[in-house]
Amino acid sequence: MQSSLDAFVRKAPGGGTKRRRGDGGAAAAAPAAAKNAALSAATAPLPPPPPPPPRAVTRRRRRPPRQPGAPRRRGGGGGGGAAAAAAAGSPPPAGGGGHGAAAAAASSGTLSVPTPIPGAPLDPSWARALSAALTSDAFGHTRAFLRATGGTVFPPPADLFAALNYTPLSAVKVVILGQDPYHNDRQAHGLAFSVRPGTPIPPSLANIHKEVASCVPGWTPPRAPADAAAGSLTGWAAQGVLLLNAVLTVEAHKAGSHGRIAKWEAFTDDVLRAVCRAHAARGVVFLLWGGYAKKKAKVVGAGGRHVVLTAAHPSPLAANRGGWFGCGHFRRANEILAERGVEPIDWTRTHVDAPPAVGR
Repeated sequence: MQSSLDAFVRKAPGGGTKRRRGDGGAAAAAPAAAKNAALSAATAPLPPPPPPPPRAVTRRRRRPPRQPGAPRRRGGGGGGGAAAAAAAGSPPPAGGGGHGAAAAAASSGTLSVPTPIPGAPLDPSWARALSAALTSDAFGHTRAFLRATGGTVFPPPADLFAALNYTPLSAVKVVILGQDPYHNDRQAHGLAFSVRPGTPIPPSLANIHKEVASCVPGWTPPRAPADAAAGSLTGWAAQGVLLLNAVLTVEAHKAGSHGRIAKWEAFTDDVLRAVCRAHAARGVVFLLWGGYAKKKAKVVGAGGRHVVLTAAHPSPLAANRGGWFGCGHFRRANEILAERGVEPIDWTRTHVDAPPAVGR
């Protein structure tokens, strides 16, 4: 029994020992033992924290040496991406990281097409050359005016920049300047003097055809309705003839309604200047018909390689007074192009079925 009693021995308050027998002693000793164990656990020192993992060592890739004559690479905030986007005519990527965005776009072969006005795509080569014009106060006024106008506007947005989309900046050989679009239904499609296929030929265009026939012996102008595309001049635009109106929009059935109030001329003057800059060495032939178009000669400027040919407007009212028939502009333009080693225009190829590369 002694071994059983020793299990219930504890120290007395005076330092001696006191023995208790029975289950009551065991019950009294158990809470004290548990309390002492808890205190010991609480006051025991914490184990040391585990050592941190080894730090990964990264090595910066060294750039290859720049070749002589190669452009310097610039860093900082994704500026390369912004430059690539600007070169594509699209807005720069937001928030930096432009290098990756530009590389992805280049590798995929797809670049976003700028739309300075909703629904109106613009060829990237023109968007680059006209970047200042597209962000100007005058163009902001034009955009706000079109957004606020309540009537039907011609041409529709998809054709608004058709002249620029059919004829990229690098391809311009000849510029024919009109005043503003046709204002009747199914006529205007963004090219000066041209009408949509299936539309009757307007009188001014009929007189243009007659003058071409006088410059190209043996050619018979197309006739509508036998030739559904008789009034289309997309074939000229595809060959490098920029068919530009000074004012790009008009309200339906209201001739000249957008005139100065839309401030289009600030933009189209910049188009003419862009053409002059881009082709300063080779020169471009400008065909200005009528008093309104002749005023744009000052935008083109004197001197240099550019050639300005003027004549009366081909409308029946002006043409019948003289100064249009027999002007010989189409023959003379081709002579100038040939003298400079540039392929002449086939004025008899008035229509092509292919849409512009941008906008369709």
